[in-house]
Amino acid sequence: MSVQYHDVRLRCLMFTQETHAAFPPTRWSLVVSSRDNDHGALEELCRLYWPPLYSFGRRSGLTIEDAQDLTQRFFHDLLENRAALLEKADPGGGRLRTLFLKVLQRRIADHHRHATREKRGSGQVVSLDTEAAEAGLRAVAPGISAEAVFDRHWALQVLHLALARLELDFATAGRSHHFTALVPFLGLGADDACYRTLRDTLNLDESRARQAVHRFRDRFRRHLRDEIAETIATDDDEAIDRELNDLRAILSRAS
Repeated sequence: MSVQYHDVRLRCLMFTQETHAAFPPTRWSLVVSSRDNDHGALEELCRLYWPPLYSFGRRSGLTIEDAQDLTQRFFHDLLENRAALLEKADPGGGRLRTLFLKVLQRRIADHHRHATREKRGSGQVVSLDTEAAEAGLRAVAPGISAEAVFDRHWALQVLHLALARLELDFATAGRSHHFTALVPFLGLGADDACYRTLRDTLNLDESRARQAVHRFRDRFRRHLRDEIAETIATDDDEAIDRELNDLRAILSRAS
């Protein structure tokens, strides 16, 4: 069965899907706090959010090697000295993605200005699946700006993380087979045939099957809100709504 790019499920699955045992607690405060030095959570943050930064570097004209190097060094410095890394960054109204992007933009500008790479040797902070990232870049129209590519990959990663949270819910409850049966309904192409398959797989009548789909979608939306809330500097509902609307607009432009 062919799946259209605008299918939410495809967007979520563009990155390797793994069930996470835990999620970084309140990512914004984790990054800007000078008190807590939770390297484990910071390393998880690096692993989750390297694709947008790497893709921005590539679309900004860096070679694969240079984009890898700058991305690794960005996260190395985040782990070792957050204060120095973020000293001149503009939080952009409280968006973690804007904060990261400002820092990387400065580094790329320095790279182009000096026309030399920073000294290597800081070590690998996060494993970069550059083949998958490059495939994602090839799917983007050549005329799309580096900033738009960054936003697109960030939005995809947010969706991926919300889906992983939902998958963890079902796995913890011993209902992974329910997750597998229900996840196609996050897409836009679910039809009566999909419902018949769901009813047969989970042994539900039509009414209960549709209720299960409704609850599944609602839980995904709640996890998506939670994921957004961890990337902005406020828990205000209106701010979360604005960021969600921005995410929808980004995905709409990418489809």
